[in-house]
Amino acid sequence: MLHDVLSIPSLILAGAAGLLLAAPSAAQTTWTVDSAGGADFDDLQPAVASALVQPGDILLVAEGGYSGGFTLDKPLTIVGAASTTQITGTLTVQTAGDCTLAGLEFHGLVVKNCPGAVLLDDIVAGIPFSGCDSFTIQGCDNVVIQRSTLTGKPSFSECASPGVRILLSRVSLTDCTVDGGDWGSSAFAIGNGKPGIEIGSSTVLLARTAVTGGDGGTPTSILAGNAGDGASAITVDSGACTLRGDGATTITGGQGGSGAAILGPDGDDAIWAVSGTGTLTSSGVVLAPPAVQPLLTVVQPSPAQPFLRIVGTDDGPGAGKTLQVHGPAGNAQLILVSAQSVLGSFPAKIDGALYVNPGAVFAIFPLTTAGQATPVSVLFHVPNDTGLVGASAVFQGFAQGLGAGGTWLAENPALIVVR
Repeated sequence: MLHDVLSIPSLILAGAAGLLLAAPSAAQTTWTVDSAGGADFDDLQPAVASALVQPGDILLVAEGGYSGGFTLDKPLTIVGAASTTQITGTLTVQTAGDCTLAGLEFHGLVVKNCPGAVLLDDIVAGIPFSGCDSFTIQGCDNVVIQRSTLTGKPSFSECASPGVRILLSRVSLTDCTVDGGDWGSSAFAIGNGKPGIEIGSSTVLLARTAVTGGDGGTPTSILAGNAGDGASAITVDSGACTLRGDGATTITGGQGGSGAAILGPDGDDAIWAVSGTGTLTSSGVVLAPPAVQPLLTVVQPSPAQPFLRIVGTDDGPGAGKTLQVHGPAGNAQLILVSAQSVLGSFPAKIDGALYVNPGAVFAIFPLTTAGQATPVSVLFHVPNDTGLVGASAVFQGFAQGLGAGGTWLAENPALIVVR
């Protein structure tokens, strides 16, 4: 089912009709960073450290390589020009304010102790053979990840890692691919694969996000020992994980390594797609293997829980975008759009977390879903204004009657970051 956002009669806009994004405020300054020279800065670290760059400013980073190994301690928007905008070393994000990173590749990324919103759109984290660090989130209240590829490090130098480790945080992932680190082959030391996602005392929501556990190691000599086992796609330690998909979204355990070279047994494939303790809520996803560890409390909602996503590879001013909303046929929904993300709670009549900012909502519109695998599509365009580069918007849906006790169910957040 297809709509044009400007043709929905009950669309309510708080600003000019059809304007779905607001330009950065006059107080924000946009700076350029280019390793080839000719910009305000030639590397990212000097730009972040500069007294000229103030909290809330925007850094536009040209294609190229940039040095990591430092801490981003200012609330900034950092926008890469292309997927080949690569930051070497490990970047640590630790700031009290909101931060947005988009269109960047990281050898390693750590996001920790951030009480504000951290928005990550179209990033790559965990480039192989670039150190042991991959991606860790710790002590953060509101991390929103979209359209990103998160890959655990393989066993180079014996430091295999999960695709992302989430500790004491609330995180949502939409339209992502997450792979745990494979142990690979070795003549000296063999281990098991690593999970795609490790969750520790955290609340994590995955929407249309495929997760795969890492494969066990394969020995190439008897000195290495037996083949390693495959890892669960997701491990949960005293946390809550919610999976929402379109019926074809896969959560897949890793495979055991081969023992053929040493005439030994093969490693075991992952026994469970999801393992550990805590709570797993699963709907619209395919678990392979289908079993989950019995220590988990498993909830399988019927009908499947809805989710939304934003489709369109062009992220620049004037780009056409499509909001797709998946959910049970005939379900009434209300979509809110705001210029900022916050994490909050609702009155008792709404079940779930708030991601849109009630004080910055500028669009509200209703729709009726057509099916979990048959999304309703809403077309819109980013205004053709180069002053919008660095601006962002957050979409969130609310499904009538699907929450606990027949309340409204809050859905995952989806992002636009103009670059």
